[in-house]
Amino acid sequence: MSEHCAPMPILAKNVVWDAPPFLLSRKGSVRVSAYLFKFIAKQRFVPSLVQVRRVGMNSHLVEVSGTLLVYPRRTILLPATLLLPEAIPVRSTISIGVNGSLDTGMVELVAVKWHNLPSLPNFMRAGNGLAFGTVPHLLEPLWSYLPEFIGDDFYRRKREATFQVRHPNSTVPAFDAAKDVVKDTTSG
Repeated sequence: MSEHCAPMPILAKNVVWDAPPFLLSRKGSVRVSAYLFKFIAKQRFVPSLVQVRRVGMNSHLVEVSGTLLVYPRRTILLPATLLLPEAIPVRSTISIGVNGSLDTGMVELVAVKWHNLPSLPNFMRAGNGLAFGTVPHLLEPLWSYLPEFIGDDFYRRKREATFQVRHPNSTVPAFDAAKDVVKDTTSG
């Protein structure tokens, strides 16, 4: 999860992420969706053309055209995935809306347009965004214990840091930790 949290400070809180499989808004949903997508496929973008346009007094639109190489996870556990190609090249244009200067501004829009594949309709992209971004983000306090079993200790370190901030001089850490779990899972 750490590699997915590194680029998050440049995203605005209400960022809109409109990539053909997903239509998301809010930074937390984008982070969780990117984390869950890594279990489905890896991707690499090879840029070929970059255009920067000023669209307002303090807004910019950066358009990057290139090839998105999608490497789907192929496993013997799901035999149908073995029929997928090793890499799927997708000609695409990524539009990034920046509010503020290009150096210090916040990204408010990420829109991806595919050129050689059809895009899903809006309601299906919004449904995918709800299923793979918004709902998992809402349930994150519950499922955040599971990645520790596969070696990802991001959530454990985050809980420990939060615990130290909430209870700097705790005399009964187990009781205070149990109260935190109840508080985190019952509050939004």
